[in-house]
Amino acid sequence: MDGFEASEHLTTAVMNWLARSYESMREWQRIGKEIFFSLNGQSDVARNRLASVIRKHFVETTLAPEEVRRWREGSNEQVVMKVSPPKISASNSAFVDWGYVADYILLACAAVSADLEEENQRRVDEFRQVVESYEIRVAVFEARMIIRQNRDLTDDEVVKRLKEGNRKAALAHVKEARRAERNGVRFTPPKPPAASSPMPRYTPYYF
Repeated sequence: MDGFEASEHLTTAVMNWLARSYESMREWQRIGKEIFFSLNGQSDVARNRLASVIRKHFVETTLAPEEVRRWREGSNEQVVMKVSPPKISASNSAFVDWGYVADYILLACAAVSADLEEENQRRVDEFRQVVESYEIRVAVFEARMIIRQNRDLTDDEVVKRLKEGNRKAALAHVKEARRAERNGVRFTPPKPPAASSPMPRYTPYYF
């Protein structure tokens, strides 16, 4: 067996072991998803990170044969089969294409999922909260500008002028502006927040 055949053989053996049962595959997909999400959807980083995790699992863990249920070929009957893990060590682990294995596991993150939609909706909601805070602080800053231009104006007069450029302006903004003026708060316009980019789906490299 030459180097290429050895690599292909061991890589296939590793993938078969990870997918030896539905539960095993789901568990590795869960691990892959956690890594992908923790890295903010960076596909290349997630692939390499998961590849390292899988390699470590095979090299540093003592794996034992397991009994798994499989569908009998040509029937609806399930049978119990004993499957053995591949013999992977530090010396032969380089023959395994770990990136390929990780890419296969991460394919579950390449499709639109409820988790991805939830994450992106969360980003929209969080940004909306930040924007609402920004808009209120802008109203307070604009109220301070009006007050500084004419300190004889009443609160109601300040609100009226403020509403000319901001229909959402309220008396509370003016009172906060006066409080800021009394306390010597730095007179600096609020900086607009930056929107969160949506989290992308996983981009496969091999598949």
